This record gives sequence, structure tokens and C-alpha cells, in this order.
Amino acid sequence: MSTETETEINAEPIVLTDEASAFLERVEADRAANAGPRFRVNTDRFTAEQGHYYSNFAIVRTPNYDIPSQKGYGPSTAVTIADLGDGRRYTWWVSNTFEQERLVKTLDNAISNGDSYPFEVEFVRHKKMSKNGNEYNVLSIAITNSGDDVALPNVPEDQLEEWIPEDDE
Repeated sequence: MSTETETEINAEPIVLTDEASAFLERVEADRAANAGPRFRVNTDRFTAEQGHYYSNFAIVRTPNYDIPSQKGYGPSTAVTIADLGDGRRYTWWVSNTFEQERLVKTLDNAISNGDSYPFEVEFVRHKKMSKNGNEYNVLSIAITNSGDDVALPNVPEDQLEEWIPEDDE
């Protein structure tokens, strides 16, 4: 239900300043230039086996922490990694709490020391024995390079899928 005052306010067109008009023209030109299909990466699943040494991989960006389990377990962490040999992209699901904590601590320490993504890493998943005799999972991970010093190969074409974003208007 509208009042007479609202009708009067909305009846007059709003005059844009020159700066506002120029900004809107740039936004529209940019939108037109970027219209059409875009591509997103369809990653493969990476399974890090216990006792295996992994190298020549890079963590591409900040992992997605606290993804709820669809099977009723605790939250998982999705880590996008790239094979530095062929550029193939993978999602590495880290679900063990001890391994998640080690991953977070390693990445947080690197960032606090001024390093940035991507992070070239080497790692091993293994087991250790606690003082009371229980076995637990361990992620031993080291960052060997970071930021501009990491040459990420292009994503292989078979991992690119066309994506047309919805118009936000």
C-alpha cells in the first residue's frame, strides 16, 4: 500500500552525477566484455595414502574448512591441489582431526610469516603411537615454495567445464 508521499518521491527520475554515469558505463562495458561462457575447474578426487611420500604438488588457495559430513562424521576440509608436473587439479579431502589441525597450523604459520598462495608442499600421512599405546594419524607436511615462486601449470582442458553465470539483475 503506497502513500501519496511515496508516489511523489518515486515519480521524479533521479539525475545521476557525471561520475555516477561514467561509473555505470564502465560497469556495463565490463559486463558486456565478459558476457558469454566462462569456465570452472572440475577437479578429480585426490586420495593421499598412508605411508606414501608426496611432492611436486601445490595447495592452490585457502582450503574450505568445516564442510559437514554427509555420512554423519565430523567436518572435513576440502583442499584444492595442483600437480605441478601436468597442472591437473584435485580436491584432497582431509577428514581426520589431527591431520586437519596440522594442515591449518602449517598454512597459518606460513601466512603469518608473509608467505602466500599457492604453496608448494611435500607431505606424508602416517601413524604414530601415543604414550598410552593408541595409534593416531599424523600429517607431516612442509612448504617448500610459495606465492610467485610457484609456477602453476595451466589447468588441463579436460578439467574445464563451460559455465554461464546467471545474470545478477
